Amino acid sequence: MARKDLLTLKNDLRIDLGDVAEVAWEATELERAVERALADLSRFLPRELIFDLTLTNTIIEDKVMIDLSNYIDVEDCIEGFIRVHRVEYPTGNVPQSFVNWDVFGQKLIITGLEESSGQSALSAGQVLRIYYLAPHKMAEDDLEGTCPPFLDNTVLLAASAYALFQRALDMLHQSDTDFVSARTALTNAATALAKVTTYLEDNTNEDSKHWLTKITTDIAGLRTAILEAADQANAYLDAVEGDLTAADAANAYLATYVTGSTAPAVKKYLEDGDAYLNAIADGGEGQEVPHAYRQYAQTVRDGIVAPQEE
Repeated sequence: MARKDLLTLKNDLRIDLGDVAEVAWEATELERAVERALADLSRFLPRELIFDLTLTNTIIEDKVMIDLSNYIDVEDCIEGFIRVHRVEYPTGNVPQSFVNWDVFGQKLIITGLEESSGQSALSAGQVLRIYYLAPHKMAEDDLEGTCPPFLDNTVLLAASAYALFQRALDMLHQSDTDFVSARTALTNAATALAKVTTYLEDNTNEDSKHWLTKITTDIAGLRTAILEAADQANAYLDAVEGDLTAADAANAYLATYVTGSTAPAVKKYLEDGDAYLNAIADGGEGQEVPHAYRQYAQTVRDGIVAPQEE
């Protein structure tokens, strides 16, 4: 089982979190979650490393002490550092010679040769082997980390918890922001509600109640005026209807007194009078006959037709 690089770890983590579409979590958030999971793993199951140091008179301090700060986090020396686990001195013995030791600050002090012997000075030229514990290295996108493959799922589980915890914090912060916005909105609403008395309740020229009352009164007056106008219009239409009926009756007189071809129609008398124009009438009437016909037609017009037209 091969170790996974960071890209593979992030892909697996998205699957566990249900974020295959890569919309819920940023890559940096997942990297941070993996980093925190590895830090937890390093506390409970750190890397076990060995550093061999060839002693010189310069390295040895006070015959029994070595300054580890010269080697911690130095390339090709002590890779990170949590604590010393065991010290072997000198190396090459069978069985191995493990010595008593103590650490103060970053000073390694050999307090006894072999685990049952008394303290003795260190010798130049000998190799002192330090068994120490160090944090696990974070994987990179194209580089494997130091986490044992059988613990990958454990790291992913812890990273999922950290990612979800971070999302919960984001939601909490968003809730705080939303609550602030809600409080602001409620304050604005309270200010708006304070205007209700001014613009809805108080019967002054500024509020809605005044204008609604005025509109209601005006509408009632308008309704009364409309009804009165409708009554007058109805009476007028009744009169017009009577006039139209009378006009229809007057039209009946046209055939009798105006357009008829028999007496006493005006047309009849005008035609009869026309026949006597420029002619001597029987009986010696002369030109008085047409004049009499015309005068009759005028009399009919003035006495009968004109009143009907009116």
